[in-house]
Amino acid sequence: ESRVAHSFSASVLCTPIEEELFQERIPGAPTTVLRNGVDLEYYRPLGEGGEGKAGNESNEVRDPHSIVFTGVMNYFPNVDAVRFFALDVLPHIHDKLPKARFTIVGAHPTAEVRKLAKRKGVEVTGFVSDTRDYLRRASVSVAPLRIARGIQNKVLEAMAMGLPVVGTKSATQGVEGQNGRDYWVADEPLRVASAVIDLLKSPREARELGLRGRKFVEQNYDWEVVFRPLDELLARCVAAEPIRI
Repeated sequence: ESRVAHSFSASVLCTPIEEELFQERIPGAPTTVLRNGVDLEYYRPLGEGGEGKAGNESNEVRDPHSIVFTGVMNYFPNVDAVRFFALDVLPHIHDKLPKARFTIVGAHPTAEVRKLAKRKGVEVTGFVSDTRDYLRRASVSVAPLRIARGIQNKVLEAMAMGLPVVGTKSATQGVEGQNGRDYWVADEPLRVASAVIDLLKSPREARELGLRGRKFVEQNYDWEVVFRPLDELLARCVAAEPIRI
């Protein structure tokens, strides 16, 4: 792997954190960070006149009890995340908010995930044609991943929809936003539960967090912004010596 990495003009990574790890393992290999982006026209809050820009008043009717998670549900980190939330976090939420519901949205749920639907307040949808329907209805999006690298698209998509996000450090660190401004970070079950409860009980605070999250992705994760380094990368590759492996 070291020989291959040194043979190329650049190895492309999604985040500075991954680039740092790569450089630790293979010092001196040329690298470039090219982050994921999000389609801000597709994932957007429904504001006045159908516009999706942060700051517009939303016409959406959110379910005040709804918590949502999106992802492919036979992917182990996602399975671990929803089991952690349903088993270790949701009971603490129900102590304060008995009507709270946790909806797990995504294709190919494993038997472990399907079993969670038997628990109080948990719904497992399986495949859906459009995750935005569930993101629009929810009041809080959670990303309780304990195993994660890179940029979590589920976090970007929820933020782009103007939905407040509560995520673990592992799930949010690649996004490079600011805890408390763009999303809320919590790792321990009681802290995750407390953050979700606070947002469900304070729709105004939740809405403001969601709008700040939308503004953050507009400024940092629009595809036009994300791909700005690409022209320079391609020019560097064209000018480089032929690859020899």
